[in-house]
Amino acid sequence: MKHSLIVSIALLSLFFAQPLTAQTSEQVTTVPNDLQNPLTLLFHHEASARQVVLATGEMICDNLLVMGWNVIVADRDWAKVNLKTMEANLHKSWIWDNNTFFMNQIGHPYHGSLYFTSARSNNLNWLESFAVAATGSLMWELFMEVGSPSMNDFITTTTSGAVIGEILHRLSFEAYDVLPLFSWIISPVNAITQLVTGDRARRPVGTTWRNDWFLYGGLSTTAFQFSSAENNKNEIHGPLVGFGFDVIYNNPYGHNSQELYDQFRVQLDVFTASRYRFFRLLMDGTLYALSLEHLTQQPTTVGLTFNYDIFDVENISLSAGSAGLAFRQQNTISDAALRWNLEADYIFMGVPDIYFKLNSDSQVTIPTVQPPYTYRNGPEARVGLEFTHPVAGTFALDAQTMVLWAYPDTSHDTRFDGLTLIAHAQARYEHVIWNNISLGVSDLFYFKHEWFNSPEVPDTTQITNTIRIYAKFSLRQAL
Repeated sequence: MKHSLIVSIALLSLFFAQPLTAQTSEQVTTVPNDLQNPLTLLFHHEASARQVVLATGEMICDNLLVMGWNVIVADRDWAKVNLKTMEANLHKSWIWDNNTFFMNQIGHPYHGSLYFTSARSNNLNWLESFAVAATGSLMWELFMEVGSPSMNDFITTTTSGAVIGEILHRLSFEAYDVLPLFSWIISPVNAITQLVTGDRARRPVGTTWRNDWFLYGGLSTTAFQFSSAENNKNEIHGPLVGFGFDVIYNNPYGHNSQELYDQFRVQLDVFTASRYRFFRLLMDGTLYALSLEHLTQQPTTVGLTFNYDIFDVENISLSAGSAGLAFRQQNTISDAALRWNLEADYIFMGVPDIYFKLNSDSQVTIPTVQPPYTYRNGPEARVGLEFTHPVAGTFALDAQTMVLWAYPDTSHDTRFDGLTLIAHAQARYEHVIWNNISLGVSDLFYFKHEWFNSPEVPDTTQITNTIRIYAKFSLRQAL
């Protein structure tokens, strides 16, 4: 599922870059102005009863197909359910499971996106589709596995599935204008719905505002320090090669929502070196936005956010689902443009790694029931700054800081409860060398310090710093 998610996002970014000049009046539907009222927008309903039934049926079929694969092909004992196991699950207490980070934080979110797009492809709105995703996740936890239902899986599958599902759903329409095949790869459920009904879903309101692709080369350094001053490590990884993109859907400055979640940003970084890998996917979505341009005289937006971020690196595992409030503004002075963003969020499901387990250090013995991560929550702040001048070039900074504490009774080994501080940032400078091609240099920094409750476990600091030179290709440039 991890590879499916990466391929889907990469393909959509490449193929929705073309201008949508071939759109017809039937392809683009404008939402009436009265729907910009947030309450009206929230409960706007246009799907027929038949489409609601189809959406529910596709969600159920998705669960049955995955379960069938696990039973028939993978021969998983935990998937061999029957009426007795289903009845027993209704009476079991919900747990916080210890499955792998990949399965819980990447596999489940992608599975949740299939539930979500089952509804969106049948013209259910965002809130209705969220409810379908929650129903599909609940069905899986109660009836599709022999073990006890998992609280963390239910939360992550539903919430991050909605984030990923809406992004893939919207951008698949732009890929469809270039080549339908790629649209179907990006969002296979949309293709299934079209095959069953003979019609495509209504096209969402919006289009890509900016689409930048990067080719990287560079070096990365990592450091691990313990309060016990034992087994500290410092390593250099390189040379690195990789790629990434930065995609913004709809102009975030001065934006008025016409539909829920009709503005978002997706950033991807993938690079590798000998015995080292780095994968970062940041999805920052605006659930509802209101323009304040009439008050500030500058393109300004205030909005409710709903996000999901993933780090899956050789020495870092982190995912964070969050919601909050964002303020965005663009200022123009002569030929220069200054764009800045401030965001205050609350992370309702943060999953950071435990270094000792991931690297098999001998300092601490961890029981096998304890996963190599903990379940946490806490506040988060984000800041973004971009200054662009045709002669001076472009300087950009994006940074996030979060403070996380453990959910009560979620760790199998309470020695690893405590407090976590995480900060990561990227600074870059670039200059256009020809048309839509730029050259630049960037520094990507990740810092984590963990205070553990038990004296048996030393406090831990992890630092990763990556310096890269890159070429940027702007497939669609912001105006």
